[in-house]
Amino acid sequence: VLTLNQEVRIMQLSTMFVLFLLVASLTFAEKPSPPAKIVDIIFVVDSSGSIGRENYQFNFRFIAQLLKGNHIGETGTKVALIYYGAIYKVLFPLTGDSDFIQQKLSDVPYMNSSTRTDLALYSIIGRKLFSTENGGRENAAKIVVLITDGKSSAPDRTKSVAAVFRIQPYTVIVLGVGALVDKDEMELIASSKDLYFPVGDYTVLENVARSVSGIVWNTVRS
Repeated sequence: VLTLNQEVRIMQLSTMFVLFLLVASLTFAEKPSPPAKIVDIIFVVDSSGSIGRENYQFNFRFIAQLLKGNHIGETGTKVALIYYGAIYKVLFPLTGDSDFIQQKLSDVPYMNSSTRTDLALYSIIGRKLFSTENGGRENAAKIVVLITDGKSSAPDRTKSVAAVFRIQPYTVIVLGVGALVDKDEMELIASSKDLYFPVGDYTVLENVARSVSGIVWNTVRS
């Protein structure tokens, strides 16, 4: 049988233990994740003759899938698109207008020519496509996604542009589609080797959207 003093002591210890658990739960409680940063993302799409008009459309299904479920707008994601062959065209500069983006993705002209990857990539720097004048935001993460099916028509120039990109505050993700892709060139353009994605053919391009999306948003949060 416990004495009165022993019972009081047990109650004191129990109270102290409960207080300890309360303090520990407050101290080690999981902190909320920081809010996601805003992101400006420029898609650069190969429009060369080797792709074919039907396969070409898979590019834009992939982009639509990649953007699906993400907040497009001034306080979220802005998107721009460049397509290229022997020349490049800026289909639209950075915008947060979701309806406009979807409308443009439904009807992108097909060039059916050579593969001047160097010109398309350099236009991002030369025309300052991430600048505020072109819809960019100074505090946004800057991401470039290149989709191509082969070796560039000017490999030395592409190599030079890739070197310039290395000193820019961009994250470059590369999707090389099909068997004709130059793996070395793709890895040189990508910000790191793990940001190069080989894709079997255009029909399965949409299937890698989730993987690429994960890398994009993890990059934004880092």
